[in-house]
Amino acid sequence: YRVSRLTETDAYEIQPRFSPDGKMVAYSARNPAGDENAPWHLYLIDIDRRSSKRLTEGDCADSNPLWTSDGRRLVFSRSCRLRQRPYGDQAWYDPRVYLLDLSTQSVRSTPLVRILSQNFSQAGEFLYSQGLLIGDASNSSRLLLANLSAIHQETDTLKAQSRTVALAHIAGESYFLADGEQIVFVGFNPSDKRYVREVWVGDLKSSLARPITDIRAASLWCLRADRVGEWVYFLWTDNLVTFRPKLWRVNTRTRQSEQVADNTLFDNPLEWKP
Repeated sequence: YRVSRLTETDAYEIQPRFSPDGKMVAYSARNPAGDENAPWHLYLIDIDRRSSKRLTEGDCADSNPLWTSDGRRLVFSRSCRLRQRPYGDQAWYDPRVYLLDLSTQSVRSTPLVRILSQNFSQAGEFLYSQGLLIGDASNSSRLLLANLSAIHQETDTLKAQSRTVALAHIAGESYFLADGEQIVFVGFNPSDKRYVREVWVGDLKSSLARPITDIRAASLWCLRADRVGEWVYFLWTDNLVTFRPKLWRVNTRTRQSEQVADNTLFDNPLEWKP
């Protein structure tokens, strides 16, 4: 393992996402970093050249960029409203889901809101996890599978072309495995009143899900699956005081778990040694 820095700026940079070919990274940044009311914009950085460019403009908070499987577009969340919080500060809220064409940098809206988790299958279908449709009278979040072309259309059309997947317990990000028929996600067993999180595998045909980790923690997050679907990487911490995470991975076939890096990786990444 080798750690290297991609950017050296004064901005607050979060949510990096590799392009499908591994040559670019899309991310969200706020400048000035300390101004919580400042807008967030999407950026794109060339890994080899270390050169970046801003993709979005305006007085909104653009975040959570996700590449389409062809590498030509980004799906992202945009919040354009600030509201006062109980402690006196303000926060961006009321997000909507947008699609950005990288060749033209044009932005299109979609009839979706409050997407907690999203990802593409290898066939290009889009997974909406715990998503809420704009104008849905039931006001209930759902796990949806929809073809990418459907998100340009009206809410009723999207509902007709989507199907609700009855996978319960989802508490975080979801990823398709390579076969396109299973997803992995961070979830919890509702019968366990501690609501501890585990890594789960769900079958999209049967809607059945099972945990694959022996690690059960209140803080388990940042799930990532490799391209072949053999290993799932995640962060977890067993110390809720320091909240310093460790990097682990679990094999989706054997359910073997192993530590990849201890919390010193996150103390000083550039000096970390495996």
